[in-house]
Amino acid sequence: MTALPEFRSLRAIGRELGVPERVLAGDAVRYAEFVPCRTMDGKRRFGPAATAALHLVVRLRASGADEASIAAELGRGPVALVAPTPPLAVSIEDLATALNRRRERRRRVLLAMREALRGLHEAADRHQRKVADLRGAVEAHGADLSKLRYYDAMMARFRAELRSAERSMADVFRTAAGGAAPAGGAR
Repeated sequence: MTALPEFRSLRAIGRELGVPERVLAGDAVRYAEFVPCRTMDGKRRFGPAATAALHLVVRLRASGADEASIAAELGRGPVALVAPTPPLAVSIEDLATALNRRRERRRRVLLAMREALRGLHEAADRHQRKVADLRGAVEAHGADLSKLRYYDAMMARFRAELRSAERSMADVFRTAAGGAAPAGGAR
């Protein structure tokens, strides 16, 4: 019969807790009604409940508890195996204050976003007016804007290729320096 993975020896539990096996063996005998074990191939194995109970015993002993208080704590059952958390003490006034602050913070953020969008809209309108003025000036002199569009698109392609080449070179240098990272990694 082979040992089940969830059933472990006192030696393995002791290594995990940093406690000698002989101390855990004494605790397992002393608190046998709370630390169930199973015999497999002539050896004692302890399941998850026993492991949790031994964790509690070690934690309580480290905090200075005596044997009677450890037994009383183990007697509380599974509730005792979970580390205690401090109770939450919040009054209605605290909740109301927090909700009002949250509402005010949201209102301020919305106002800031509204102002930012208004500024963006005004900037876009100014830009469109400048483009229209420039187009009018160019057309007044009889020039053709289609050539400028072609060169603008070509420059955008060149910039994209340049950025790609720079990323490739950065990856090569990173790999050469020994800090291999995936291509196109975070900047």
